[in-house]
Amino acid sequence: MIPPIAWLQPWQVWATITSWNSGSGVADQSGKPNPLHLLNRYRLEHFHAHCTLIEQLFLRHWETHLHTKSPDPSTSNWACILIDDRATQHTKTCILNTLLMTRLKAAVTIYTPASKREAFANLTEPFGQFVKIETLDRHGVSDSLGWSKYNNLLKSSLFWKELSAQQILIFQPDALLIQPLELDELHFDFAGAPWNKGRVTSCEFPTYNPSLQRTGSNWVNQALCQTVPDQTNNGNGGLSIRNPRLMQTICEDHGQASPDDEAEDIFFARFVGHAAYQAKLPSQDVLNRLFNESSYSDSSGFHGSWYYLDASEQARLYEKHAKHVIGMLLGLG
Repeated sequence: MIPPIAWLQPWQVWATITSWNSGSGVADQSGKPNPLHLLNRYRLEHFHAHCTLIEQLFLRHWETHLHTKSPDPSTSNWACILIDDRATQHTKTCILNTLLMTRLKAAVTIYTPASKREAFANLTEPFGQFVKIETLDRHGVSDSLGWSKYNNLLKSSLFWKELSAQQILIFQPDALLIQPLELDELHFDFAGAPWNKGRVTSCEFPTYNPSLQRTGSNWVNQALCQTVPDQTNNGNGGLSIRNPRLMQTICEDHGQASPDDEAEDIFFARFVGHAAYQAKLPSQDVLNRLFNESSYSDSSGFHGSWYYLDASEQARLYEKHAKHVIGMLLGLG
């Protein structure tokens, strides 16, 4: 007798979408997990595999090149911000890629609990002249940095007040810049990947009986961006451009009233368009060319898009990234 499959538990299959299949979308009455959650685990590992290949084939050469470079403090008024507590090889790849795609015009600052500082220092030591590490203890984060602490940190005016750069690029380890950003042209106060509230996608899974004979199909639907307020499009915070002074002001004006479980990007998106702030925001066309997440565009970067896009669309983004990395490194000579 073949032993039963040891299905991954729901907490082992991280997903950011909401499924419309059976209740919470985690498991059906047979105890089997929602197939979409298993597919999303595959998609996540596919993203990690892409990043690993990019690092092993190309970014190692970029890292070696950085040994010969020194920061130029006069290059720009930008900073790239990573807020995370996972000092992994994957995170290192994302940092190297961000330095490449910003052409060293913006150094990277990592915000992490003090307990993780040494690990990040060791991780980035080969190019440490382009990386600054700040601890979060003064913000009440001394151990781990979960979803709630991350969002509450970014809804704190004190955090934004500490930032001296005129503009920042926030990037998370599940985001990638896939072509160079023209920083001198991106003087926006807030710009993140467009949300697509109301979009519903369907995914077909073949079904089989215990004899492994095909019995039909199971269609699993997913409704995207359900927690996003109506008429809100700009934008997802995982890969985003921010004006720290505007973020600080919005936090001072509205931060205390934001629920603890409100995502920071939704919080800011509710207010950046208010006339009182006179924020410079990108048009829809510019936004689509910048970043994407839940709908495809020929963008300069993506955040978690593999959970939402068709496989052929995501493949185009991966290949576009590889081509730009290759071209930039060949350009170095």
